[in-house]
Amino acid sequence: MEHPPQGSTRALTFIHALINPMKKTVEFEYFPNHQPACDKLGLPSGELDHGIVGQTHDYNVCIFVYEYGLVRPQHPNGWWSLNGQLFNGPAVLYAANNEGETIDIPQVLRNGSPSHLEQHIIWIGDKEHVERLIQMGEINRPQTFINGESVWSWS
Repeated sequence: MEHPPQGSTRALTFIHALINPMKKTVEFEYFPNHQPACDKLGLPSGELDHGIVGQTHDYNVCIFVYEYGLVRPQHPNGWWSLNGQLFNGPAVLYAANNEGETIDIPQVLRNGSPSHLEQHIIWIGDKEHVERLIQMGEINRPQTFINGESVWSWS
């Protein structure tokens, strides 16, 4: 993937990772911001969760995913995990520097076949498979806490 030439209309675009668990693919593409990347995957605008799924001393890897994916999954066979966190459905990953500015997904994560990023993804078939991986300690049991009290847990 070549970076757009300086002065081109694509000069202010950044490499995002598009996660498609139904196809079990990770694709790297340039987008000017997160919205067109989310649109490409059909992620519903206004119903997105945003967070950090990985950190180094130089950058954060951030995610956009359907906010109700764990409690109202839209894709029964679209389960996957990254760094022990469970997700359902497509997602957009991007990188941000320590100042919070969007940057390209670093080359180190794009290298390899499958990519280094994809080597950290577990593609999961169905809810029963999710539970087996939780029991085996391969992924963390998703939970929601409010004031230190668990108000929801994957079951």
